[in-house]
Amino acid sequence: SIQDSDLIILALPISQIINFMSKIKNISKSKSLIIDVGSTKLKIAKKADELKLNFVGTHPLAGSEKKGLAFSSDELFNNSKVLITPTKNTDKRAVSKIKLFWKRLNAQTVIFSPKHHDKILSYTSHLPHLTAFCLINSIPKDFLAFGASGLKDTTRIALSDVQIWSDIILSNRKELLNSLSSFEKQIKDLKRIIQKGNNKQLIQILKKSKNKRRIIV
Repeated sequence: SIQDSDLIILALPISQIINFMSKIKNISKSKSLIIDVGSTKLKIAKKADELKLNFVGTHPLAGSEKKGLAFSSDELFNNSKVLITPTKNTDKRAVSKIKLFWKRLNAQTVIFSPKHHDKILSYTSHLPHLTAFCLINSIPKDFLAFGASGLKDTTRIALSDVQIWSDIILSNRKELLNSLSSFEKQIKDLKRIIQKGNNKQLIQILKKSKNKRRIIV
């Protein structure tokens, strides 16, 4: 039970994590160490500090669009990164324990502030999901039967849980609007080059994107 737990892991949509924290405050042991696995951190961290919980924010960069026990894997975290997001109020000993916890699951830990975490993830995770949602919605339904692996690969994450992603998007609204503006600029620039029929500029953009994609291991 929660009352007897030394470690409590909150694996819920963001809004539910925040709401559940108040309940945990009243029923858990004062020494219970609490972590979460949410995809945004700033609002969660502020709530934990407000409640003075023994809390360490974490975000494992692993998983898929599928959910449920049927898709569980004991190798899920192998060679993955886990972002740990302490605040000035976070107990350093608790951070050390949680780093060891993730290390035992074969994950590499990286420490960021909650705010910096949310800025990075708005580009590397949240924006790709939004582009997948928009991409699939922009295609006429009658054309979808002719989509090959390219379409399937680029829109796979559009199959993600809608409640979880609604929470993620709205909880990181400020940073996500900035990343969306950056994406909109890229679309406008590409559209202008296509309209002009400028092959040289088009090749430059395609080469640049190809080289940046190679950075991702």
